Amino acid sequence: MQSGTTAFIKKLQQRQFPSLAQAEKGQLLSKMRGHALTMAHLVKKGFNCPILIESKDGLEMEVPPEDTFTVDEVMQRIGSNYELDVIGK
Repeated sequence: MQSGTTAFIKKLQQRQFPSLAQAEKGQLLSKMRGHALTMAHLVKKGFNCPILIESKDGLEMEVPPEDTFTVDEVMQRIGSNYELDVIGK
């Protein structure tokens, strides 16, 4: 579903967001180390909140260094005509 469309906005308005109490109990973010993120874990626990990977060890994937991976590098790799939604810090 394309963000910003009428259908997207209606779906967003119907969504129930977690309460402040849930946030304070740590129920809005799951934290784990890379080796713990397995298909078995996702099947058992689901993927109902964002997962913060505290260490990429064990992910079996290459993650570019945060300090050198820039928007310009993304454009070089995928092309400047490709639209990409991102979440930044």
